[in-house]
Amino acid sequence: TGTSLSEQTRTPGAASGDPHDRFVVNEMDVVLAHHVAGTLALGRAGQLVHTFSEWPVSGAKPEAFYPLSATEFLVSNQGYKIDGMNTLITGTSSIYKFKVESDKIMILDLDKNTAGTQGIAVHASFPAQMFATGGKLIVFGLCASFIDAEQNCKSGIDFVDLTLMTSTDRWELDNSEYKQNGGQIFMEGENTIYANVYNLTEDLYQTVAFNLSDRT
Repeated sequence: TGTSLSEQTRTPGAASGDPHDRFVVNEMDVVLAHHVAGTLALGRAGQLVHTFSEWPVSGAKPEAFYPLSATEFLVSNQGYKIDGMNTLITGTSSIYKFKVESDKIMILDLDKNTAGTQGIAVHASFPAQMFATGGKLIVFGLCASFIDAEQNCKSGIDFVDLTLMTSTDRWELDNSEYKQNGGQIFMEGENTIYANVYNLTEDLYQTVAFNLSDRT
């Protein structure tokens, strides 16, 4: 037997496997990314305060947060949907900006000149993690290992200008043998991303370094 060191409180509306990430607003409030349920949940001291589900795209899959301030954040949306036993690429992968205000999670439009609520379009179908370096937001995403080969799945790294809120450059990795399978992704220094991946060609799991400076 063991001694429990913590208690887990399940947020109402969460699905199995949720949450995928969290954004801490203050010592009482936290926003949770309910990837499977397709929602963002604002919790306070273990109680659900507000749920956001009014996405600009159908079937949103919120994955990871990047904090901008104490109340504003970006969240990556993975562009796929489940259709029966099949996983289908939808081409809706993007980054959206949000703000917590008056006990609500509010989405912010990043392009007032275009109809609808706009986010930041990114290349990767499964944007998984976001890092900041050199004044840029680095959005990293490889195709998931469970996606069929005939699906038009995209892998790559987007370089987002945080002032313009748009992707200004990208490193496309569509032909990469490396696939995401829920492994850890982290950044070391300003130029290297390490990812625990599945190597499709060699049928093994390994940790791979992606060098942003020379793109190797």
